Amino acid sequence: MKEIKIDELKSIEMSVLIKFADFCNKNNLYYTLGYGTLLGAIRHKGFIPWDDDIDVIMPRPDYEKFIELAKHKKISSNTEVISYKLGNSTYPFTKIIDNRTEVEEKFAKKTKIGVWIDVFALDGNFKNDFLNKFHYKVARLMRKVIEIKRNDFGSGATKKRQVIKIIIYPFINIFSCKFLCKIMDKICMIKKYENSDYIGCVVWGRSNKDRTTKEAFMKKINVEFERYLFNAPSNYDEYLRNIYGNYMQIPPESERETHSFKAWWKD
Repeated sequence: MKEIKIDELKSIEMSVLIKFADFCNKNNLYYTLGYGTLLGAIRHKGFIPWDDDIDVIMPRPDYEKFIELAKHKKISSNTEVISYKLGNSTYPFTKIIDNRTEVEEKFAKKTKIGVWIDVFALDGNFKNDFLNKFHYKVARLMRKVIEIKRNDFGSGATKKRQVIKIIIYPFINIFSCKFLCKIMDKICMIKKYENSDYIGCVVWGRSNKDRTTKEAFMKKINVEFERYLFNAPSNYDEYLRNIYGNYMQIPPESERETHSFKAWWKD
């Protein structure tokens, strides 16, 4: 198989993002760029130079409609929506992949998955700081449980993590990934989206840093990302400052996070 280099990888991800955005627009679904992708759009008008992934977020009602539509409609001939709800994923969130490619994930059990963009749901957040932090902590713990279930037995970046995973794994292994992902969804939706003034990405978020006002976040504007226009929330400045602080300042090399993985074109 031919290995996919970084520039080509970003081009594939962009193609998936464009098709996803077009699908959402045609089906009246709200999405917005999120996390480092939104930061990249505002600060670089594209990918953060040392980053190599794309994140989008959707309000829970639109997220569920999107997955339901994916059961009957394809975004394109070379893309596939993968979700535990569709029976083709072990993640607690959704990915859209290019099915002409294969990816090797570090530590993960061998599964066939293509180059992707991540799609996260926005759920209701508590106004009370203590309750909201507790909500996110429970979700983060569940995410770690799912991660251990998904990873190779005894794998980990450090010896300590390897030992912890070996001890915990037998207790986790009695449950399926689908069951654990269902529990995660229930945790995320404890505070109902429809009844909340505040929202955030509980499944992958950073507690009160992720919390934002629903009214402002749902007012969309257009931002440029790699010469294309995509949705962004009207309060993107508040959102990015909460998560990253002075987000317009370029961080030192030691603080630059990357998400590198190896990918190939299928034969």
